[in-house]
Amino acid sequence: MAKQNSLSIQAHLSIRDSLYRKLVLNDSLNKSEQLRLAQDDAIGIRAYLAKRGGELRKSTQRILAEDANVEVRSEVAKQNGLCKMVQRLLADDIDDDVRTLLAASGDHENDVQIKLSIDSCVNVRNALAKSDYLCCDAQRELVDDSNHIVRLSLARSDEICADSQVILANDPVRIVRIAVAESPHTANVAAHHILAQDEDEDVRIAFAGSIRVGFGASNSDIQFILANDSSHKVRQALAGNDTLHPEVMLKLAEDPNAGVRDALAQNDAISKAAKKKLNRNPSII
Repeated sequence: MAKQNSLSIQAHLSIRDSLYRKLVLNDSLNKSEQLRLAQDDAIGIRAYLAKRGGELRKSTQRILAEDANVEVRSEVAKQNGLCKMVQRLLADDIDDDVRTLLAASGDHENDVQIKLSIDSCVNVRNALAKSDYLCCDAQRELVDDSNHIVRLSLARSDEICADSQVILANDPVRIVRIAVAESPHTANVAAHHILAQDEDEDVRIAFAGSIRVGFGASNSDIQFILANDSSHKVRQALAGNDTLHPEVMLKLAEDPNAGVRDALAQNDAISKAAKKKLNRNPSII
C-alpha cells in the first residue's frame, strides 16, 4: 500500500513537472492543463501562467482574475486581449494597484474605460488618461477630473476627441492648456481659435510653434491671429514654424521686431517672396 501511494505521488509530481516545463517553454496548453496550473499551490506558477493573458481560455482568465493573491491578479491586469468578463472583474478589484495596471494595459471595452475614468483612485484615472485607446465617453469624464494631473495626462495623449480638445483648451490650469497647445494631435479648429487667443502668453507661444498651426482649413486665419499678437515672443515662435502660409510669411517679413524677422530668416521653409522682402531690410544679417 505504501508503495502504491509512493508511486501515485511520483506520478503526480511527474505530471506537474511536465506542466511546469510546458509553461516555462511557452508550449501550448490545453484547457485541462491551463486549469490545473491556474489552481496550482505555487503563487509564482499562477502568476507566470497569467502572463499569457489573452492566449488563455476565458475560464482560465477568470480563475486567475479572482485569485486570492494580488500578485497573480496584477499579472493578469497587465495583459492585453483579456475577455470582457475578466476586464470587468478587474475593474472592480479591491486593490488600487490592480485597477491601475488594468487602466494602463491597453485597449478595453468602452464600459470598462468609463468605469475606470470615474474610479475613486487618482492613480487609476491618471493611468487611463495616458492610454491611446480611450473612447470619447471616457475622455468626457477625464476632461472634468478634479485632479489637474489627470487632465494633463489626457492633454498629452495621442488621440483626443474634438469636444475634449475644446474643453482642455479652456482648462483653468495653465500647464494643461500649454500641453494642448504643444500637442501635434490638437486638430480641432475651435480649440485652435481658443489657444491662439489665450490670455497667457506662454500658451500662445507654445501654440504658435506647434506644427498643428499649419494644418486645417482655417490655418491661415489662425496664423494671422498669431502674426498680429501683441507679444513679439509669440510672433517669433510663429516665424520659426515651418508650416506657415505664404501670406503670413510676407507679413512677418515686415514685422517691426528684429527677432521675429530673424526667426523667419532662419526658417528652412521660408518662401522666395518672403526671403526677398527680408533681404531688402538691412537689419537682417
